[in-house]
Order: sequence, then C-alpha cells, then structure tokens
Amino acid sequence: MEKIVFCNSVNGKSQFIPVPSESDTAIPLSLFDRQLPTYLRLPEPAAGVGQVVITSGDVMLRFEPAEVKFAAEGVTGLSCYALPKQASRHSVFCRGQEDKVKLYLQQVVGGYLNRQRATMATLKQIHTIAEEVTDALICKDIATFGHLVDVAWQLNKQLDPNSSNDEIELLFERVHPFIYGAKLLGAGGGGFMLMICKSAQDALSVREMLETEPPNERARFFDFDISNEGLTVTVS
Repeated sequence: MEKIVFCNSVNGKSQFIPVPSESDTAIPLSLFDRQLPTYLRLPEPAAGVGQVVITSGDVMLRFEPAEVKFAAEGVTGLSCYALPKQASRHSVFCRGQEDKVKLYLQQVVGGYLNRQRATMATLKQIHTIAEEVTDALICKDIATFGHLVDVAWQLNKQLDPNSSNDEIELLFERVHPFIYGAKLLGAGGGGFMLMICKSAQDALSVREMLETEPPNERARFFDFDISNEGLTVTVS
C-alpha cells in the first residue's frame, strides 16, 4: 500500500518557503523538502493497510523514524516535549504590512501553557461555539450560523489581538450591512475571509463592491461549496 504525506501550516504556505540549507540543484530546499525523507522512512504499515502521514505547523520536527510504533489502531501523534517556560517563547513569524515581520501565536501558546485565566476562558468559549456552529449548520439556520461565525471572530481577536489590523477591520466595516457575520480563517492577520451574507442579493452586492473597489491589488474571490461526501483522498 502507498504512504501518503500531507502537510499543513498555520500561515498557509510556510512549509514551502525556502530555508537555509545545502542543495544539489539551483532550487532551494523548503521546510517540507527537509522533512519529507524522515516521514518516508517511517515503519511500513501492516500488509494490506494504507498509511497517511500528516505534518502540521512551521517547525523542523526531528526524530528517529525507526523508533515510532504503529502497533495500536487509530492515530499516532508525534510531538516534542518542552517546558512551559520554553514553549511560551515558541511562535510563528510572518511578513506583515510594509515587509515588517510579525509575531503570531506566542501570546496564545504562552497563555495556554501558563494557564492564564483569560486565555483558558476564551478557549473554552471557542470550544462551545464550535458545537453551536455545527448545530446551526445541521438545522440550516443561516442567520444563527452567521452570528456564531461573528462571535468566533471576536473570540479570536480576544485571544490574540494580532489576528486583525486596521486594514482588515475597515474591510469588515464595509461589508457589515450585507452580512450576518464574518471571520478570517486560520491564524488571522490575513488570508481568507469567510462572509455569511443575509441573502443572495447581498452576496452579489458585496462581490460587486469589492471587485469594483478591492481593499488591495491582491484581493480576489474564490468559489467554494460544502462537501456532501466528507473527507476524500485522491492519489495521482
């Protein structure tokens, strides 16, 4: 059976940003390139059983593949141990406006590991909201779904003020009359913005407004839909 390797990153494409390293080609190696050989050396699954390896985050995780045990069924997780004092300094860096380097997630991770009361309370609310969002989707209650998406966004900003900035807040103000709620996806600070419009006409109005006067030259719309099949894996 084949071994399939997926990667995911908080910043979307950090796994594929070139990193300092020696390379035999003119193309510099990415973080994913450097990690892939380790993942491919993981123990093979049992006969007739497939194996999916998922790597997430923006770190170079070093370990000895031969020491990983897949004896138990289900998901096997790999991580590195760090004391709370050490982990509170861990973070994700991303290029922000005017090429300034911005620090992400340090406040969130530090607050969680230090069990700060405000951080823990907000995380508990986010967990509760996720269940309510699921119920709203099942009931096809778009108004409640949109409201909960907005609540989730406010909680994200409460958890980490760096999730937003003046340019993003101005964009939210522009679309506010047409939507039940909206939020940035992922860690915030940029990327995709999900908007739950009040009607099909409102959706068209938002699209026309932002295509006529986009917030920046890179802004554009992406079409998407909710899958009726759930998770699917395609091998090419």
